[in-house]
Amino acid sequence: MRTIDGKFTTSTSAWSRVWRDVRLLAHLGRQIVQYWTKGSRIRRSYRRKDDRGEVYWLD
Repeated sequence: MRTIDGKFTTSTSAWSRVWRDVRLLAHLGRQIVQYWTKGSRIRRSYRRKDDRGEVYWLD
């Protein structure tokens, strides 16, 4: 299984670990923004279809 920090753990210098943590923080920030933007659109669409009794397929 692929993890978000697995490919960044090969180097042990302090600078590389800080840079790895910065990239990880940026990755988590992008996930949060996508949850708020894309996720809210999907949830809104799902609620509208659910209220009308329609089927909404999620992948």
